[in-house]
Amino acid sequence: MKLSVNFDALWGRVEQMGAEKVPLDIGKVWPPDEVVITDREPGGGTEVDIITIVDVGVLSFHGRQVVLYIPDHGDRVLLALDDGIAGKKFHIAQCRTLDEMKQKKRFERYFAKNNLSEQFHIHGYNEDNHPVEGYASLNVCKNCLKYLNYKGSATAKKVGLNQIVAEFNMGEFFSTYSSVFRHMPKEMKVTHTKGYTGDWPTISAKARENAGHTCSECSVNLDENRHLLHTHHINGVKHDNSQQNLQVLCADCHRKQPLHDHMFVKHEDMQTINRLRREQRLIGENASGWKTAFDYVDSALWGVLDLAQKRGGYGPPEIGYKLIDEKGRVITELEVAWPESKFGIAINNPKAVDGWYLIGLKEALDFFSKPPER
Repeated sequence: MKLSVNFDALWGRVEQMGAEKVPLDIGKVWPPDEVVITDREPGGGTEVDIITIVDVGVLSFHGRQVVLYIPDHGDRVLLALDDGIAGKKFHIAQCRTLDEMKQKKRFERYFAKNNLSEQFHIHGYNEDNHPVEGYASLNVCKNCLKYLNYKGSATAKKVGLNQIVAEFNMGEFFSTYSSVFRHMPKEMKVTHTKGYTGDWPTISAKARENAGHTCSECSVNLDENRHLLHTHHINGVKHDNSQQNLQVLCADCHRKQPLHDHMFVKHEDMQTINRLRREQRLIGENASGWKTAFDYVDSALWGVLDLAQKRGGYGPPEIGYKLIDEKGRVITELEVAWPESKFGIAINNPKAVDGWYLIGLKEALDFFSKPPER
């Protein structure tokens, strides 16, 4: 006899608490997560050797996304504490500035930061040579922004680039690239539950049921993957559960809503959502175009697609493309693909497939930032 159990109320509680769902594989032992970033305070970080930082497009340290900064501001510390613009810039990618530092063997005391605080703990000395320390709101490196083409930085004019710097939000940045990493910043593990009503799990479950477990934005049906379907408060007021203020969204569409920089979507969840979108013919050969590509692609590849579109030579790619072997088995899943050219991009170390040119995030950024061959 087949049992049918409705866990919507439970998943509603999970969503409200911000708990992370971990798949269980009987017979497989998962090693405990190694804590490698020991931030003693929100604005601090861990001293690292720049050589240990891995370039996967964005910066990685022991499998965690980090930003790099230099705490030692010397005699400019007072200026930086007064106005972060005067401080040393923090880095979010392996930009040309970091490359030059490596080439010149100027290995400064970099600290890796894995939290979402906009403040950085810096130190130095005043005109009397007395030590000074405090917290400063430093600016992000413009060369890093250009390398990632974050929000179109690569082709932005000076005024536009300055605006991107001024509006840079650490939470939004980490959320954008969340699927690249297995571990999320600790602040992302707990969403703010303050403001929700006590009956929110029941209300949320009812809203999703009334919507037929279908995302109102992209129309993907998640009846068999209900934990990937959320109920969104349109006006941001979590205790306003009026019908007109509730919108049912898949996890991907939910995190792309304004002021949702706290949301983290795992790589396998993005793949599941796009797999279902293709199966339900919401994307693919019959539903393509640049707008569709930008709407449905993993947000970690927004900068790449923007470069590809502006570079020319490639039309809109297919999203969530599977490579199948002669026996009908899935070899690998690509975030984006140009099947006619047998060219694709996969966020997590694409497997080699005969006849295909497959690259990751970093390689894609490098590839599309170069001018096309004539």
